[in-house]
Amino acid sequence: MTFAAQETGHGYPIEIYEFKRGVSESFHLTSHNEPVVFQSNTYLPTQLERASVEQNTEIERAELKLKIQRDAPILNNFVAFPPTEIMTLTIFRKHGNDLLEEFITVWKGRVLTVEWSGSEASIACEPIFTSLKRPGLRRKMQAQCPHILYGAECALNNLAFQVIGTVSSFALNVVSAPEWVGVAGNFDGGYLVFESNQFRSVVADDGAGNITLVTPFVGLQVGSLVEGFPGCKHNLDDCDVKFSNVLNYGGFPYVPRKNPFGGTVIY
Repeated sequence: MTFAAQETGHGYPIEIYEFKRGVSESFHLTSHNEPVVFQSNTYLPTQLERASVEQNTEIERAELKLKIQRDAPILNNFVAFPPTEIMTLTIFRKHGNDLLEEFITVWKGRVLTVEWSGSEASIACEPIFTSLKRPGLRRKMQAQCPHILYGAECALNNLAFQVIGTVSSFALNVVSAPEWVGVAGNFDGGYLVFESNQFRSVVADDGAGNITLVTPFVGLQVGSLVEGFPGCKHNLDDCDVKFSNVLNYGGFPYVPRKNPFGGTVIY
């Protein structure tokens, strides 16, 4: 019997939930009372329930909420700070009396927030279709470069500018390493990476090896190795002098500073 026939007949559904954090970590859970094996992964029984999947014309209101036991291992990623990598969720569904073991995907999106209440936690997710809300045209006529530093259009290899620091001290969101001593502001607008999966944006760099981050690292110790990547002011001077990448500069540095429609004579 086909999946569709069982949906409208006498089948009983079993759902499995695949959470993925980047490409390095995944969690496989099921609301069924027994483990479920799918694509070589074992989905473990967990106290888990979800709201109904809604379809409407307002994508931003198509949020899906799940309730899960508060000691589920997946929630460890949200205890101190939310993960810097995107965590996705895919919900698969089959029927227990289906001899063909036919799974279908019933929902896919990403995790937004986690809230704790008593013995359970609530996970809010948004569907993958929310990406359609993003504007298609991002570039504008501006003096500064709109490219993402080390991104595809910037074309810089971040490893060519990487400075690995050995942590000498840290306090809350300030990390210090002797390798980062240099010009003040060198790392402003850049980022640090710890243990390959904790990314933190740089708020300030005093030039003395002390870098202030937007949020602290988790598990950092004196002697830890942290990768540092300098930032960019997105102006022509930084692009040319600091990175020698002026050929990929995306701004218009010589655009007139006066508005030709502002009523003043510009010639």
